[in-house]
Amino acid sequence: MTPLPPPQRLVIFGFGYVTRHLLAALRGPLRQQTWAVYVTTRNEGNFAAIRVLGATPLRFGAPLPAADALLDTTPPLEGTSPVLAAYPVLPAVGWAGYLSTTGVYAPGSQLDETSPLGATEPRGQARMAVEAAWQQTGLKPHIFRLSGIYGPERNFIHRLRTAGRVTVSNSPRLVHRIHVDDIIAALLASLRQPAPRAIYNLCDDNPCTTLEVATPAAHLLGEEGMGLKIALSGLEGGRIGIASQSVGMARAAFDAALAYSKGRTGFGQPVVPHPAVQLTLGGLG
Repeated sequence: MTPLPPPQRLVIFGFGYVTRHLLAALRGPLRQQTWAVYVTTRNEGNFAAIRVLGATPLRFGAPLPAADALLDTTPPLEGTSPVLAAYPVLPAVGWAGYLSTTGVYAPGSQLDETSPLGATEPRGQARMAVEAAWQQTGLKPHIFRLSGIYGPERNFIHRLRTAGRVTVSNSPRLVHRIHVDDIIAALLASLRQPAPRAIYNLCDDNPCTTLEVATPAAHLLGEEGMGLKIALSGLEGGRIGIASQSVGMARAAFDAALAYSKGRTGFGQPVVPHPAVQLTLGGLG
């Protein structure tokens, strides 16, 4: 793996799902490269979790430290960027990134990064506005347009396991998705080789409906890889029944053998006192 650039100072706006995984991925390289990472959050209750992940927490809106790179992971607020509203003047940095969405494109079209924007839903239109605002900052930001994000603790299997039931839409609309690890890989690759004003669509190439994703998860009887344990667990009650039947049959066989031995004679004498018979009955008992 190509090493990260020389020691730098990275400020991340927002402490959400992607930020958590990015900090976890950076912990190894950061210790070697001595990066300084700062994460803004509105909730001071997140400070401890941010420190555990090796970063320095900042209250959102507080003055920013000197930085070499900025990453905005926050969603629009009332149609505008909360980051650009709180920090109208950002420090000049060598790398800036904004996490947007593929929702900025017109629905139902095959597209790439050069396709014109045409969001029809309010959320996509808000992202378009924020992208434009970032482009006007003069920082030449890298725009990462994300599709539906999934990963650990953010998938239908986890939702079904924790909630027991999930209601999904039967809409025929096809949706692209992206694993959080792939997002992190793209961010790290961009930090290693900046391409100012670059736009990246981060999504898979196998769009499907939400129902097509949820159905296989609902068909699972338990966690993946636990099938044999689940199958064998069905024998637990059966083992008790089989054991009790076996004990009962053995007891009945002993009682029948004992009764037969007591009534059987050989050479005019009962056979039950004979050592061989006694040894056999003792083994049955």
